[in-house]
Amino acid sequence: MALDRDTTFTWYGHSAFEVRTPGGKTIVLDPFFANPKSPATADSIQRCDLLLVSHGHFDHMADAVWNPVGETTLYLGEPNGFVVEVENGFRFYFAGDTTVFSDMRLIRELYAPEVAFLPIGDHYTMGPKGAAMAAGFLGVKHVVPMHYGTFPILTGTPDQLRSELAARGITDVEVHAPEPGGTVS
Repeated sequence: MALDRDTTFTWYGHSAFEVRTPGGKTIVLDPFFANPKSPATADSIQRCDLLLVSHGHFDHMADAVWNPVGETTLYLGEPNGFVVEVENGFRFYFAGDTTVFSDMRLIRELYAPEVAFLPIGDHYTMGPKGAAMAAGFLGVKHVVPMHYGTFPILTGTPDQLRSELAARGITDVEVHAPEPGGTVS
């Protein structure tokens, strides 16, 4: 099933996405195009109207820093997620590196996102079990897994997420798992 919201999401591996909105804008999320799964480089991104970085770890912002400050650690605050609303009212939730937390129910009540981008790697972030719980808290009908399969330590899989959703009795959520460079629309 397609999203049918005039918005496309291209996954470049790990947590890097390029979003094309109905109004013709391009949003880049967590630009780490140097990840081992990415078919693109930062230089290949033709347009960026809005750049959103969930936190200051290299695997989420490495290609957002054009003038690196050498060996210095950059502190960019605590990891966070985003609720993004595009021109036609379509909303999505991008979890960044967060884990499941009960206030996701408030995100559901206040913002009602239709799609959630949830990490499933099960190391540093939530795994498939936590992502299934997060999908339930958020009340979304579509989940795009991220932050998995890039490095050997990130072991969660989309199929494990599907199994965990079924184990929780959540049968009306579609898991969209494109290959790196693939698009969900």
